[in-house]
Amino acid sequence: MPPEPGPRPLLLVLHGGGSRGDGTHPRAIIHRLPPLRYLARARLFGMSSPLVDAGALIAAPQSPGEWDPAKIDAFLDHLLATHEIDRDRIYVTGPSMGGCGTWRYAAIHPERLAAALPICGACPQTGELAAGLRTLPVRAFHAFDDEIVPNYMSATWASAIAALRGAPTGNPMLSYPPGSDSTAVFDGGEVVWRPGTDASADEALTLTEFARGGHAVFIDVYAEDATWRWLFAQRRGARAQ
Repeated sequence: MPPEPGPRPLLLVLHGGGSRGDGTHPRAIIHRLPPLRYLARARLFGMSSPLVDAGALIAAPQSPGEWDPAKIDAFLDHLLATHEIDRDRIYVTGPSMGGCGTWRYAAIHPERLAAALPICGACPQTGELAAGLRTLPVRAFHAFDDEIVPNYMSATWASAIAALRGAPTGNPMLSYPPGSDSTAVFDGGEVVWRPGTDASADEALTLTEFARGGHAVFIDVYAEDATWRWLFAQRRGARAQ
C-alpha cells in the first residue's frame, strides 16, 4: 500500500495460466506479472512513471484454475473492507487466462470498475456477456503472431462491444494493416485503424494489434507509459453505466 494517506486507486492484476496456484508461493506471480516488477524497480530506484505516480494499490490474487468472476468480486469486497480505496478508480487487467478473467469480470460487474485492460484474452466473447460492456472504457491488446491465443478472440469482443455502441459489426481484423503496430478506434459509428499503440483518454474502446510479440506481448504493453496514462485517466461515472 502506498504510504500516502487517503483513498487510492486500485489495480487488480489477474495472472495467466502459467501462474496458477493456491496463494502459498507469491513469487510465482511476481516474476510473471510485469506491473509488479516495474513498480518495485521504480520505487527502489526512485523512478517516476504513470504506474508509480498514480499511487495505486496493486492487488494480484492467485487462482488454482480459470478465473471465477464471483471469487474476484469477493476478493474486491475484501480489499474495499480492509483498505482505503477510491471506488471510482478501480481497474482490472491481465494477460491470457487473466485477459479472459478481465473480460468476464468486467462484463458481469462493469458498475464496479472505471476501466478494463485485457491482453490476449484467452476466451471468445458471447453476446450475453458483451452486453455488460456497453459503456465501460476498454483497451484491448493482442499480437498478430500469437500462436497460443488467436487474435480473433480479442477481435470478437471488440466487435461485439462496438456494435452495442453503434459502430459497424464484423471482424475488425479484416481491415488491419498487415505487419504494423496499429490501433483500431471504435468511435462515431465507424472503425478506424491508425498507426501506433497509443490512445487518448477520451477514447472508450480501442483494440491495439502488435505485429510481433507473440503470446508474451503483455510485456510490451505493460512497459509502455501510455498504457498506464490511459488507464488511470479513467473514472467510474465519467460515462453512464
